[in-house]
Amino acid sequence: MAIRILHFADCHLGTVPAWLGPLAEQRADDFRRTFARVVDIACDTDSAIDLVVIAGDLFEQHAPDERTVAAARREFERLAARHLPVILVPGNHDGISYSDSVYRRERFPGVTLVTNPQVEQVAQFAVRDETVHVYSVAQDLSRGAEPIEQLQRTGERGIHVAVLHATVWENPAWRLTADDFPVRPEVIAQSGMHYVALGHNHTYREFRDGGVLAVYPGSTEGRDFGECGPRFAVIAEVGEHGTHVERRECHTRELREVVLDLGATPGGSDAEIADRLLEQRDTAMLVRVRLTGPAEFVPDTDAIRARLEGAFFYVEVRDETRLIDGALVESLRKERTMRGLFVQKMLERAASTEGAEREAAELGLKCGLDEFLRHGAP
Repeated sequence: MAIRILHFADCHLGTVPAWLGPLAEQRADDFRRTFARVVDIACDTDSAIDLVVIAGDLFEQHAPDERTVAAARREFERLAARHLPVILVPGNHDGISYSDSVYRRERFPGVTLVTNPQVEQVAQFAVRDETVHVYSVAQDLSRGAEPIEQLQRTGERGIHVAVLHATVWENPAWRLTADDFPVRPEVIAQSGMHYVALGHNHTYREFRDGGVLAVYPGSTEGRDFGECGPRFAVIAEVGEHGTHVERRECHTRELREVVLDLGATPGGSDAEIADRLLEQRDTAMLVRVRLTGPAEFVPDTDAIRARLEGAFFYVEVRDETRLIDGALVESLRKERTMRGLFVQKMLERAASTEGAEREAAELGLKCGLDEFLRHGAP
């Protein structure tokens, strides 16, 4: 017989992304809504969930504000009303080792909180005719990057599941920090677990070794443009004869990075670039636009962003184009004007340097030409 586990991690409730300016508080609400969406999956009778595991960093901080705590409590009450057992592991953001940790002052209904900094069996549940054994460990940040060396199931019959907020330490040469809670792949492979529910890595990833499946579901909501694309919770159907994993999208808003190579698909003006982007209009999306490749003009990122206002929840435009190899620079270089002289000198400087100095010279050429082209030149 198999059991169905709803596994998610890295919700980071209480995140208020300052880089969003006036949209930051609204974005903070998105994280709370996403947690509620994940709980909806658990409470949906069609999902047939038997156990909920949260593999760390439920909160952005170890001492979140009362509004954030109250929002979490409401969702745990919903799970408790459904008699769904919950395993909650503190992470590095919301560590229990802090004296003012939320986990030292709050008790959430129906939740088994992991508190021991040593690996142990933390719970045992009867699910229909099956016994489920759960193993875990709570990070102790005061110990630094101390690896997990022991992860081993007992000899008891049943389904054996581990829940870890940890870094799968694939390369011993990796330099670890206090926030990394390393576990080597061979420790997972030799554990004898039927399933290892991981948290900490914000990108979906699977490890299969020694008959053991370990999964990072990724963050439930993208925190910045390093976490683009759909975000997931995982339903793992775990049995003694194998495990099947299903991903469920759960994000409230998706982050997306759009790259426009002006050399491959030229845009002759700011308006043309904006019109191409408007074809992807989505008012629920956060978008970063990167303009790349050789360009025949200096894009006005503010003008493009203004034209896109209202088409997306948030949009930023980055100019990463290169003028130095284009026909525009070549034609201006031949001018017998101050502008032409400026282009000649900057090209000479760029040609005589390399690395960061060359990049600085190319940027100086672009910024200077931007002024000349917008305000005229003798």
